[in-house]
Amino acid sequence: MMLLMTADVVMRYIFRSPIRGGYELAETMMVITVACAYAWSQVRKKHVRVDMIIGKFPPRALCIVDLISYLVFAAVIGYCAYYQYLATIAIKEVGTCTTQLMIKQWWMYLLIAIGLTVFFLVILADALKQIFVISDTFSGKGSAAVQSAMEKAEAAIAENDVED
Repeated sequence: MMLLMTADVVMRYIFRSPIRGGYELAETMMVITVACAYAWSQVRKKHVRVDMIIGKFPPRALCIVDLISYLVFAAVIGYCAYYQYLATIAIKEVGTCTTQLMIKQWWMYLLIAIGLTVFFLVILADALKQIFVISDTFSGKGSAAVQSAMEKAEAAIAENDVED
């Protein structure tokens, strides 16, 4: 995408002839990139998280807050995915195309819907993991399970920060 936009700018200013449909191609690539990045960011735990207040909660309360936030987040993303599929169907029926290259737009909408669906499934998996952590905590394994989960999460965060 960077090379495409660089070439488009160079051709526009040097040869007075930009790449036909360069912006449309960049938009299409951006849709694909963003649709795939949602779930990947959730897998790597790279979404923005403000923990100024909840960072002071005890581990059990923190697990419950995380579960509630995962479930609310899953509901919102599931709703978005559902309506994205409806939008995909509507755009396909209408036959909307890009203006210069005449690329059918329905498949871009479908990629967003698929990306949101995968994102939804990753969030649900995180919620299930959180349920298991909470059930272990209240079943008598005590806060050792929570502490272990917290240590694993902190190690994963530290590992991801080193890689980035």
